[in-house]
Amino acid sequence: MELKEFADKLPKETIEKIVKIWLERKNFGKMEDFDAYGKCTGECGETIEIYLKINNGRIKKSSFYTEGCVAAVVCGSVLTQMIKGKGLKEAEKIRSIDIIDEIGGLPEEEIHCAVVAENALKEAIRSYSK
Repeated sequence: MELKEFADKLPKETIEKIVKIWLERKNFGKMEDFDAYGKCTGECGETIEIYLKINNGRIKKSSFYTEGCVAAVVCGSVLTQMIKGKGLKEAEKIRSIDIIDEIGGLPEEEIHCAVVAENALKEAIRSYSK
């Protein structure tokens, strides 16, 4: 979905926040020295990769990578900011609805991107636990 279509479906304040997140793309990029990695592809074809650097059971650094749409970028960016400094068990409790709430909403047809981000995080945590 293009940004214009995306913007037509949400309140102005939410769109302003989403545009800011999308432009900043905090924590965007593949981490080279990661301790944990998770990848999830949704039914829509969007893929989000999550990279974690962990120290004493806490997430010290995280990043994400996607070639996906606006919603995938925004969900990855918000999620990686939400988990910084959290313990693995605490981070594992984050759900897609928490990501959506932090963003301020998503169009119904883009909610799956938050689910993909959540599942990529869970996969990363599982990979570390092995």
